[in-house]
Amino acid sequence: MQLFLARHGNTFGPTDRVVWIGREQDLPLVEAGRRQAEALAEAFARAHVAPSLVLCGPLTRTREFADIVTGALGLPTARIEPRLDEIDYGAWSGLTRDEIVARFGADEVDAWVEHARWPDKAGFGNDEATLRDEARSLVADLQHELGDEVDDTAVLLVSSNGRLRYFLELIDGEFERRRATKAFAVGTGRLGRIDVARDERAVDAPPTAVLRYWNVEPRTSSHL
Repeated sequence: MQLFLARHGNTFGPTDRVVWIGREQDLPLVEAGRRQAEALAEAFARAHVAPSLVLCGPLTRTREFADIVTGALGLPTARIEPRLDEIDYGAWSGLTRDEIVARFGADEVDAWVEHARWPDKAGFGNDEATLRDEARSLVADLQHELGDEVDDTAVLLVSSNGRLRYFLELIDGEFERRRATKAFAVGTGRLGRIDVARDERAVDAPPTAVLRYWNVEPRTSSHL
């Protein structure tokens, strides 16, 4: 299964006050964000890839992004998936980075952004174990749903930067490697791909996952 992981497009314009938004802030895409969705659809078309399934989180920005992609490619409407919902950023929600640093300190922010270390004081409305479990269970459910058709099938998941990083847990050691290299971020409208294979010889064995790329700009990518 070719698992494409897209972050929704921009929700702030050039003159907007840019703040942290999560599960409790249901903002729409701005024009630049809609163009990012169109660019992703164009990249799929160039690569002659048509996802068999498109799933997205329940917030407006992820639904709009997914609907633009499916509409442009003539695919069925995206399915809402609660396990792709955004993280609730608690006390950080609605604040700029500078405001968060002033109230909680730069160490907490940098630890989360660069190393995916859960902050102690922010009161995030999720927990790490749940996010890991939900990523794994979603992939397992997709494999079960697709059955014998799972091989070489493309699936597109549209979510947020905070949520998408936990799909890296599918790959042995990848999460810890990225903690060392500070390479978790997925920019708005950008894409990652993880290929997931079942071991047909061991039904109960976890799937084998390979990271193909992360945080790729669809406009400039030569392939998917």
